[in-house]
This record gives sequence, C-alpha cells and structure tokens, in this order.
Amino acid sequence: MKSSRIDSQNMYEVLKDFPKQIEQAYALGKDIIPKPFDRIIVAGMGGSALPGGILQALHPALPITLSRGYTLPPYANKNTLVFVISHSGNTEETLASLSDGLSKGCQNIIITSGGALQKIAKEKKLPLVLVPSGGQPRMSYGYLFFPILRILENAKKIPDQEQAVEESIAVLSDPALEDNGKRIAEKLKDKIPLIYSSDSMAIASYKWKINFNENTKILAFSNVLPEMNHNEINGFSHAVGEYVAVMLTDDEDHERDKNHERIGKRMAITKGLIGKAGFSAEIVSSRGKSLMARLFSLIIMGDWASYLLSLAYGRDPSPVPVIEDLKKQLRQ
Repeated sequence: MKSSRIDSQNMYEVLKDFPKQIEQAYALGKDIIPKPFDRIIVAGMGGSALPGGILQALHPALPITLSRGYTLPPYANKNTLVFVISHSGNTEETLASLSDGLSKGCQNIIITSGGALQKIAKEKKLPLVLVPSGGQPRMSYGYLFFPILRILENAKKIPDQEQAVEESIAVLSDPALEDNGKRIAEKLKDKIPLIYSSDSMAIASYKWKINFNENTKILAFSNVLPEMNHNEINGFSHAVGEYVAVMLTDDEDHERDKNHERIGKRMAITKGLIGKAGFSAEIVSSRGKSLMARLFSLIIMGDWASYLLSLAYGRDPSPVPVIEDLKKQLRQ
C-alpha cells in the first residue's frame, strides 16, 4: 500500500528507506572519539529519547541512564558522557538539560538537525552530530541512534558493530515486514491496541505504543512480561472496551536460558487467558540472528502497522497537532 495524499510528509518513503537511514546514520559518528568516561546519560524527550532505550536493550551492561526532563541526574559530573538529543534542536527540556550538563562539567555530545542546539554546539565547540532535518523524530530514530553506537564503538565501550548493522539493514529490507504490519493494522481497526513483550524487548513495545499515539492518533498501551502477569492480566476479566493484544515475541523468549524459557511459557499462557476472556491476541515474531536485527525488526513492523492503520482511518500520520498546541500554550 503506497502513501496517499493524506500523508503530508510521505512517511511511506521514510519507512521504505529506513535501511538506508541506518547505513547513513552509522557513518555519522565515525569521527567522534570521546574522552574517558564512567557513566552515560541520554537526554531527550519523546522520539528523541528512543535512542537511550534502544541502547539499553542492545547493551544492558553499559551504565546508562535515560533523562527525560529539565535536569540531569544528581550524579552527573565531569566523568559523565551525555548524549544531548533533540531532533528539532529546540526542545525546551533538552536545552535545559544541556545547560545543566555544562554547569556540572559533563562531556556533552549534541545530536540534532539544527535549531538552538546546533547554535550552542558551535558556540561552545561541542562535538556535534548533524542529522537530516524534516520529518518526525519518531521516524528518524535511526539517525538519532546509530551515531551513538558508532561513538561508543570508537570509545572501546562496545565491540565492533559492523556485522550486526549490516545484518539489520538486510533484515529490514525484507518486504515481509511491511506485509506483517499490514496484517496487524487490519486486525486493529476500531480496536484499542495493548502491546506486550518480554522486558528485554520493552523498547519495542513502547515504540509501538507511541506510534499508535502519534501516527494513528489513538490511545494505545504497552507492558512487559512477567510484570503484567502480576496485575494487568486480571483486568481482562471485566474489561470495558474493544481491545486487541499484540504480543511481540523473540527467539530468546524461548531458547536462551531457563529464565527466558519461562518468559516464552508465560507468553503462551497469557495469550490463552486473553482468548478465554473473549479478546484476540496477535503474535508478532522478530526476524534475524543478531539482537540488533531482531529488535529493529520488531520496531519497524510497529512503524508499518501504525502508519497503515492511520491511512485506514483517513488520517495524516505525520503531524501531531495536539502536541504542537500544548507547546504553543507553554510558550505563551
């Protein structure tokens, strides 16, 4: 399904070209080598905060904190590397975080497409990754994430990522991912999506949620197993509304070790209990061998599902008028 005239920023082409986005973005960080550091903070809001969650999922051993607000964590100091990310370059919380990082002597690296952040980076002579402008941060997460990966590789904090990057590009070029997104979109018409995953894939389920919020302009909710088995599962016994559960599964949920086998078993039992309560549960399985390819395959299928569902509703997936109205009122 190709984009129609209601797609004001041609999100279809952005999704089709996402493998190229990865390739281009991975090269953007090649010349930045940070000084030694002990901790990592990723400061950003909305779609610009996604790189921090992706980084945590792919490299859980790294000491990473996500900072979504006006100030950095109290421990931030000269030994802290801060990735300051705002796609527009004008996000007020992120600008305040940069000011906080500068006052605390942090090592700040700016990732932006322009705006005030670019101006400050040039004035202060801070390392700057300049990404393409236009579009929405939630669909530019490749440009925002892969420079970080390359910079941490340069710092010898993670091993060489080239093989995983190449596999991810190949996996995400498969048209079957768009087809799977279309299948899920058809199942979700006039329903409220509930997105579930293992904790290790939490950023994927969260990305699905925000896609439905921003692209499709509907409410959607995400949670992780095993936590949802201790609370949310009980809500299906007297649920009010029309829901469809989308369960994001990964090979490691079944194969890696005893704990992950338990997650796979919980997924299967949970699907059965949801069905018994009268609601459907759709399975979306990851693709690829490397963790990077599998994670991004789940994420991109959610991108396709939310985009295609927005077209089914006759809505432009690109603009976010309610968010823009909120920002306007804050400026006043």
